Amino acid sequence: MKHPYAFLLSFLTALGAQAQISIGQAEMPHANDELARVRAVTNPFINFTSTGAAHTWNYANLAANTGDTAAYQTVASTNFVYAIVYADLFFNANRANHAKQGTDIAFSNLLPITNPYTFRYHSSGTYKAVGYGVELSGLSVPIIFDQHDVIYELPVDFGDVSASHSAYHLDIPNVGYYGFEQDRTNEVDGWGSITTPGGTFDVLRVKTTLAMHDTISGFAIDRPVVHEYKWLAQGLRVPVLQINTTTVFGTEVVNAIYYYDVPRTIEVVAPLATTICPGATVEVHYESTGAFNVGGFFVPANQFTAQLSDATGSFANPVDIGSVTATTSGTISATIPANTPVGGGYRIRVTSTSPDHIGTSNTFDITIGGTTTASISAEGPSLLCTGDTLLLTAVGGPSYQWMLDGNTISGAVDATYGATAAGSYTVMVDNACGTATSNAIALEVNTPPVFTVSETNYLICSGSTLEVIAHDATGQTALEFQWYLNQAPIVGANDTLLGATLGGIYTMQATNTLTGCSFLTEEVVVSLQSVPTPEASADGSTALCAGSSVFLTVPGLPFNTYQWYLDGAAITNATATSLEVNTAGDYTVVTTNPNGCLSEASNILTVTVSAVPDAAVITADGSTTFCNGGSAALSTPLTPGNTYQWYMDGNAIDLATDTLWVASASGAYTLIVTNAGNCSAAPSNAIAVSVETPTTPNVISTEPTTFCAGGGTTLIADAINDVTYQWYQDGTAINGAMSGQLTALTNGSYTVTVTTPTGCTATSVATDIVVFPLPAAPVITGSNDSLLVAGTGSFQWYMDGEAIPGATDAWWVPTVDGSYAVQVTDDNGCSSTSNTWIFLTTGVRASMNNAARILPNPSNGAFALEVPNALGQSYEVLDATGKRVRSGRITDLRTPVDMGSAEQGMYFLRIMDGNVPAVLRVLITR
Repeated sequence: MKHPYAFLLSFLTALGAQAQISIGQAEMPHANDELARVRAVTNPFINFTSTGAAHTWNYANLAANTGDTAAYQTVASTNFVYAIVYADLFFNANRANHAKQGTDIAFSNLLPITNPYTFRYHSSGTYKAVGYGVELSGLSVPIIFDQHDVIYELPVDFGDVSASHSAYHLDIPNVGYYGFEQDRTNEVDGWGSITTPGGTFDVLRVKTTLAMHDTISGFAIDRPVVHEYKWLAQGLRVPVLQINTTTVFGTEVVNAIYYYDVPRTIEVVAPLATTICPGATVEVHYESTGAFNVGGFFVPANQFTAQLSDATGSFANPVDIGSVTATTSGTISATIPANTPVGGGYRIRVTSTSPDHIGTSNTFDITIGGTTTASISAEGPSLLCTGDTLLLTAVGGPSYQWMLDGNTISGAVDATYGATAAGSYTVMVDNACGTATSNAIALEVNTPPVFTVSETNYLICSGSTLEVIAHDATGQTALEFQWYLNQAPIVGANDTLLGATLGGIYTMQATNTLTGCSFLTEEVVVSLQSVPTPEASADGSTALCAGSSVFLTVPGLPFNTYQWYLDGAAITNATATSLEVNTAGDYTVVTTNPNGCLSEASNILTVTVSAVPDAAVITADGSTTFCNGGSAALSTPLTPGNTYQWYMDGNAIDLATDTLWVASASGAYTLIVTNAGNCSAAPSNAIAVSVETPTTPNVISTEPTTFCAGGGTTLIADAINDVTYQWYQDGTAINGAMSGQLTALTNGSYTVTVTTPTGCTATSVATDIVVFPLPAAPVITGSNDSLLVAGTGSFQWYMDGEAIPGATDAWWVPTVDGSYAVQVTDDNGCSSTSNTWIFLTTGVRASMNNAARILPNPSNGAFALEVPNALGQSYEVLDATGKRVRSGRITDLRTPVDMGSAEQGMYFLRIMDGNVPAVLRVLITR
């Protein structure tokens, strides 16, 4: 039984054996393309349904019918109007980049259009038709597609399915309306290998279905469904094979078959006799390209036929002189008719029958009839050297026989002969007109001189000279010599001895001036060994001070030896790649390779040696112990030409390069002197400088440094041993303030200074004290049943020393007898308290107080005052500060009051009833 996975394994094997390709923009037609294909003889039984992955198609038996060539051009070359409408610009919705003459408008023969073009566009993602261009009554009219015809979505890969809808219309004056709509569906349903008469190709198979609909002046016409089966290959811009079908009554009928092939040509080629006698037989050689039919069902086999023109070269009435059944290049045995008139302008061409094609004739005139003649010519002088060949050419054939000194040369029966032996050459020509012997050409053959060389390989060092000698082996005289290097002549090298200084291939040519024969010696290969010049370097400065040294080094090469030189003299035992030197002079090094070749001397390293100066002696001008901020001047005598560098604790001091240095920091100071040779002395004597820097005291405050009048804070300085304290306010010493703390009660900037026993001081950072004044004490005034105060800030009422909850307005209405006070607090948080107000209840007419009211309350500023039995009484309105903002008289039971412009808040309305006023509260809101 067959293995259950055998089919899958064989499928995968076949799949891997072929290459699945992808079709992209490069396979679409481009401007300036001229794409040729062959229209095959229609075969209604051709199998176009077979397809699939890794498929093999064989259509090698297709029969050629006619040629089909499509030329594509640039948009700009079609017409100025079209060049604008279809301009290849990124913002142009109808951009095109190539055009083709003609359209596929089905009823173009019924429409008055001429000189049509189709405009297409290709990009990396699409290939589509965007419109047409036609001429109507001599005017260029673009027909822009309402919807573009997307021919392919790129790239095309196996398994792809795409669909597009396209449409266009044309309104023609005096004719009517023509419209077209099309639905295109592409299905990539196969890939593999295809064979046609044009060859074998890796392809993708695309099945295209076209459903088309025409409208002419209101009449709708549905076209039959068309299928296009196309096999696409990489590198070709035309399908390898295309089969078109039309669906008729549900059946696909093949109506066109095209396949790719090279253009079909037939050309008569050499050799061909220039003179032929009537009745003679001549071999007509031809070369063909393209497909010709081998013959088959309903298709005749192709015949190539040789035809003869008339005596003027015209093929108006050609004469068939021979034929052969074939499909490729070959030879036709042709016979010139015996009754052919004598003439000198005949031509021969070859035609085909399946398919019909007329080839090009030969390129020269042929003479038919007349006397047989023969002649030969040479392609050069008849004086040869041994080994040379002289090409002799005969005319007058078609039959030839070459002769040397009157003797037949076996096998020499062509129109040409390569002569190498000395003697007299002739040729005998034989044709239907008779025989003839040609003129003679005498050939002389001379022996060239011969020279040898002793050796063919040499090795020399760069800069040396090698003698190369060529030895005479034949003893000829009247010789000239020329040496060559790499096939180029060496100027002046005209002797058998050569002094070679360069590497390369040398040869010498000896020429006999009498015979002109030359001889070239064997190649002499000279290898020139050049030793690279070493590059010497130093591991430090070559400007030395007495007692110091520097290492000189050169990169080492394996097996090379080295020799160091001082001022041109070899240094004994200095043969390493490095050398330690302490002597002044110019140093170089030379290296030698294993073959004894020396390099050029290296670059020069110049070493100088300078004396070392004496150490400096430094002194201090005054004490070297002082308080912070003081200094000590250190110096040494100036010596012209020397430079100086001061150090503190062994570290160089920036910019300290004079004989004087003013030291202001503690440390051990030294000085190093350097002379003009850049040699430095030992460090000078050291001078110790001591700078006393007291500890700067830090000050803290026990309370905030911002407070109200009557408050205060204590400033406390760090406790520091063995110092005295002095406090300052705004830079002025505070008398008696000489402890570690100070109570600050007033505004000012406070600092403290500490002093050591040696008198050195340090001052703290300033502490700023800010004292806010207290607000003015409020004054209570009584108004009927209310207590009022003036001023701004926040308020708190007290009764008998206790804060009254919620009593935070500028007024208060007491309800019980007691001792009242009010405290005001400003924005700084400082407070003042009023004197006490003793409140005792007094009798107020209840009828007045109980009956008076304000409607509405709260209000937006407009309200009514309702007071019975108070006509003519006056009233006033006070704000929270006690300021009067409105006044008037009671004119009715309800007297209107308008305070529409007043700010929102609490107001007090007093009604004057004799000497006992009544107070009502009014709240205005917005």
